[in-house]
Amino acid sequence: MAVSFAIVLVAYWGYALWVVPWIEPPAARPQGANAVSAEELQHAREAARHDPRRAMLSPLFGPDDWELGPRAKILESEQFRLLVEDWNTLDDNQVELRPCTMVFTPGGSGSPEERIRQSVVLQAPQGARLRFDRPLDLRRG
Repeated sequence: MAVSFAIVLVAYWGYALWVVPWIEPPAARPQGANAVSAEELQHAREAARHDPRRAMLSPLFGPDDWELGPRAKILESEQFRLLVEDWNTLDDNQVELRPCTMVFTPGGSGSPEERIRQSVVLQAPQGARLRFDRPLDLRRG
């Protein structure tokens, strides 16, 4: 039984180290329309130092990621954060969010730093569409 386990383990690591990188190239970061100027990026870094919400999210994203940029809007609850740059309300009770990142943070009694380390981040750089059972107005309080 131990020999079978060792064979499976070696096969798995061989596949993970040699086959997967050849089949699946690394993900490319989107560039272009959502690119932030150097001046905006510097302003965002300064703002992040004074904004505890952005500072808390900074371990999850790189310094050039749009999520920490000046155009990112953050909607949050205790265990969830929705980050978007822009949105459009569509006709059929849908809202289009571009780009969109969702951060799910576990509840509990741990420190904020520990909770952020355990977060699950879902990114949709091309955007996401949310459908609601009735019209949604994001401008309303």
